[in-house]
Amino acid sequence: MIRALRFFIVVSCAWHIHAAQADESRDLTVTPNLYGTIGLNSIPSARMDYAGTIRASIAAADPYFHTSFGLQIHDRLFIQLRQSSEISDLMDDPDKVYPGLDFKFKLFNEKKFRPEIAFGVQSAFGHRRMSGEYLAFSKRYENLDFTAGFGWGRFGTRQSVPNPLDWTGSYLDTNRELDGDKPNSLDEWFTGDTGFFAGVEYATPMKGLSLKADWNSDSYKAERRLGMDSSSPYSFGFSYRPTEYADIGVALMDKDTIMARISLKSMVSSWPFKSSVDETANFVDIDQCCIDSLGKDQASAAIQLNGYQSSPYQYGIGWRLAEIKSRSKGSEILRLEPAYFGLKSPSISIARRDMVGADQTNGSAEEIWRNIEFDRHLSKPESWFERYMLSFKLRENFSLSEDDAPYSHRTDFIGTLSHQFLTNLLSETSFRYNLFSNLDQLEKFRPPSVDTVRSNEYYYSRRRFAVERMFVQGFKSFTPDWHVSASSGYLEEMFAGLHGEILYRPWGRNWAAGIEAANVIKRDYQTPFNMGFVNESQPTGHANFYYEFPDTDVTLQASIGQYLGKDKGGTLKIRNRFLNGSTVEAFITATNMHDTDPYGGAANLSSGIRFSLPLGSLRYIPNGSSLEVNAVPVARDAGQRLDIAHPLYEMTEPLSYRHLTQHWGDVAR
Repeated sequence: MIRALRFFIVVSCAWHIHAAQADESRDLTVTPNLYGTIGLNSIPSARMDYAGTIRASIAAADPYFHTSFGLQIHDRLFIQLRQSSEISDLMDDPDKVYPGLDFKFKLFNEKKFRPEIAFGVQSAFGHRRMSGEYLAFSKRYENLDFTAGFGWGRFGTRQSVPNPLDWTGSYLDTNRELDGDKPNSLDEWFTGDTGFFAGVEYATPMKGLSLKADWNSDSYKAERRLGMDSSSPYSFGFSYRPTEYADIGVALMDKDTIMARISLKSMVSSWPFKSSVDETANFVDIDQCCIDSLGKDQASAAIQLNGYQSSPYQYGIGWRLAEIKSRSKGSEILRLEPAYFGLKSPSISIARRDMVGADQTNGSAEEIWRNIEFDRHLSKPESWFERYMLSFKLRENFSLSEDDAPYSHRTDFIGTLSHQFLTNLLSETSFRYNLFSNLDQLEKFRPPSVDTVRSNEYYYSRRRFAVERMFVQGFKSFTPDWHVSASSGYLEEMFAGLHGEILYRPWGRNWAAGIEAANVIKRDYQTPFNMGFVNESQPTGHANFYYEFPDTDVTLQASIGQYLGKDKGGTLKIRNRFLNGSTVEAFITATNMHDTDPYGGAANLSSGIRFSLPLGSLRYIPNGSSLEVNAVPVARDAGQRLDIAHPLYEMTEPLSYRHLTQHWGDVAR
């Protein structure tokens, strides 16, 4: 468990960077349980964190050591990766590891005569040892927060009743096996008997201290087979929060088992840095905005967006430039034609008096919006636009999903130089400097793969300095709805080749669809800078579907197609972007290929969570730089996709109607 403790120390140091930015209005009684989800000591509750909250927890209760890392993707959805390790000594490596993906979805908010209600799944995908489904109800009365619920699987093995869902006479009443090397699957959800759990949390007058007591419905069947004696369902303990971003918990579980827990949290939406330095409202980049025509009725300008400032903020700059240049003509309408690397959206026209009024504090962004007009006709593109961009990225990849090598991680620094030329062409070169890695341990445990995709990632991590990407990519918008791109070169760390994509994103709608295809060849880690090639070329491609949740920056993406290992399947991804440029993301992939482990297990499911924090507003750091943390499986072959630098959906986001409305207030800054 030394590796787990080291990992947690690193995470805690990162938390201190913006601890002062913690949300002080957060309900202090919301703390995690033994398994890392919000709850009491050993049971979950219906409570949730705010959207954008990141949680990292470690907890120990004989015979397990639990490590978890989770994201509150949305106010209603929490997703975490958890690794439960069976240990005989806290300071030794685990005897067995049980990774899993947990999630909780809030069905109803609490009201005066209704509790908060949430549905959750523990080890929804992962090892079945900790698996279970539940429905939790929580109701607050003054300083007391009551929770009750019922569940299946691990939540339904003590003083249980027949499955209430078995009125259909289906397979749901079958005995459920909670052990073995096979992963949990959808077929096992809601099967077996049903148990009940309950508990209460009391917020004491002492700031940050709460007392917890619960009764669980887990009979610890698998643990009793190991000789563990667990006769009592009760637990009593406390949770103490010395700061807004950390809490510790201790509880007595059973007669002689002590549970100890440490949890850290923060909110990416309160991250103090942004993608770029805030400029004053009078700042005008002449190269970025070009006046096309000046007339008595209308002044037109073309603006090339930069991607790291909000588009409405840049529109405001463009309109101010058009207003200044057209004063002698007295133009009543100011028209902007936005573009981003050759991709375009409808032109946007506003009344001159609204822009002048907003600058003189007599108006507002809302008044400008009231008289706004859109024109879907795309103007003739500029013959030439050129700029250079430099950015840095510090990336930490770690995995809580490995049965054979717990807490595998890799840290690297990536520097990127981009050159936009001929308006819609982009050449990009980036270099990776591998800082730290313990992926070498995978070579000791992983069975050799016949058709290697990424299972030999540890070889690439050994090279200190390598070319990450070196490619040319072109973009084109035929209409505000139809966009295409094509790229060629070293597309990512492990693959080079050709990639093309078509996207249909109806402007003003909350959905999109597209297809992408590539023909790639694997790069040779034994050649200088990994620039040689091995094996034959291999095709890959996907159909992608996107849905934007109304009035939010949350996007659901579903993809089906062929992956790099020629396996076929699909990926479901949910992503939330915040106003400061931070993003959080969770995904799950299922294919018809299995990755095997030394214990004889096989899994065709993989999942992960990611978050990205902007750094561009820091002094001496280039605009667009970021810090990325990815909790993802490492060195796998099944379900692997190309890591494309500039997917069309992300490239069209600055031009989208959603982005325009979410950030419209910036136009008057």
